[in-house]
Amino acid sequence: MKKLYLTTALALLTSPALADITPEALWQSWQETSSRFGMGLTASAQSREGAVLVLRDISATVDFGFFQIKQVFSQMRLEAMGDGTVSVNYDTSVTATLSIDIPDTPTPDVTITGEFAGTEGLVTGSADDYIYDFSIGRMEMVGTALMDETDGVQSNTISNARSSGISGRMHYTSSEAGINLDNTFTIESVHNTQESTNIIGGKEGGFKQSQRTLAEGYSGELSLFLPAGNPESSSGSLIPEGFTMNADLAVEHMNVTQKTALLWFNMDIEIDQNAMGMALSIDEQNIALSTSSQATFVTFASLAMPELGPQPYRTDLENTAFAMSIPFRPSDAPQESSLALRLGGVTVSDNIWALADPENTLSHAPADFDIAAKFSSTLLLDWTNIEAVKAWEGAPLLLHQVSLDTFLIALENAKLEGDGVVEFNSENDVPMPNGGALSFTFTGIPALLEKLGGLPLVDPANIAQANGVLGIFTRAGEGETLVSDIEFGAEGQVHVNGQRVK
Repeated sequence: MKKLYLTTALALLTSPALADITPEALWQSWQETSSRFGMGLTASAQSREGAVLVLRDISATVDFGFFQIKQVFSQMRLEAMGDGTVSVNYDTSVTATLSIDIPDTPTPDVTITGEFAGTEGLVTGSADDYIYDFSIGRMEMVGTALMDETDGVQSNTISNARSSGISGRMHYTSSEAGINLDNTFTIESVHNTQESTNIIGGKEGGFKQSQRTLAEGYSGELSLFLPAGNPESSSGSLIPEGFTMNADLAVEHMNVTQKTALLWFNMDIEIDQNAMGMALSIDEQNIALSTSSQATFVTFASLAMPELGPQPYRTDLENTAFAMSIPFRPSDAPQESSLALRLGGVTVSDNIWALADPENTLSHAPADFDIAAKFSSTLLLDWTNIEAVKAWEGAPLLLHQVSLDTFLIALENAKLEGDGVVEFNSENDVPMPNGGALSFTFTGIPALLEKLGGLPLVDPANIAQANGVLGIFTRAGEGETLVSDIEFGAEGQVHVNGQRVK
């Protein structure tokens, strides 16, 4: 099986990357480099029409083991411009198929057809250093997915995607060390619609879902390095040894609406999101992913539940952020992972508060949730190696330490904050704490619990239990705060505020 990271494969499938001083050299180098990235690239026929090399039925394939992608362009024209440059034109139709084969699991049969129009491309540079400037006026893709029949029911999905105003630049350099690709692009707008239904006895059944997505102002950057040699790493990893990548994506505005209809339930959801960004990086040992967004609005309505009052309901988030970094190659020395999540300025609409707090007991102020932690562990296997994962038995890593850098829940003028470090003994099947301490501070919690006790949807018994837990596991701190200090002993003992609880 060809080893290839998915993002790289798709980037190469969707836009020509390489060229040479002649159209023939362009096509040859394109094939060679695609092979380096684990792709198959062929044309059923090629011919010369003056200065133009015409390629027909160009097939690009990628094999990921349990699923394969095949994309066929009907025609591409590579023209020698007479000044050492080559133009690329593929105003053409394209067909793509996705084959999925997972044992004992229903899998969809996916076919995608589309058209490219208004394409312009120009390749300039030397034999080992190219710049490819491209633009696509319009790209339309129509996809169908038919799920294998299960218990007499088939699922059918039809999607239509239309993109416009696509432009970008790809810079390719090759040396004895390997290949560098640097790509930037912009897309003015992307519009996608999708319809899913159940087919029972040849007729539409009890499930129907439609989704519409409109995104504006896409921009992105992609830089990667593929070292020289066989793209299949000696470790069997899907990520070749020495491969690195950095990708950044930004969207100015996105709107998603989804309608779901069942025999007994209907639901409408709309997500409206302003500036959003995403970053992905891969180095020799780690994969890191991060996302962020500003001003996200989520509305929800269910026509089957009118008893819940006036709809739709709405949740607003001023900002969100997520970040994760994890190692993927095993190492004898401890490695660090990290995880962070933030939901800032969370509010809900008045009709939700009318159900939960009809007497306006609470302030309805925005809430904040923030957590960030680091993990020290020894990874025992490469989790990007499918065969190694299948054969592995036991724990995939040894956990050594967890560092809680940030922990914050803030709502209704009350806060719960915490931090600390916990050490772990990894000799057992289940890691057990054997050192370190966590400290938590409670501000305004008793006053909040008193207010919550008066709400119609809250059981007073639960409030009494919460107050009892606070009395057992906290002590008075500065001012009106409560403090909980948790210490872990070398033999597995646990002390809370000096009192042993384990």
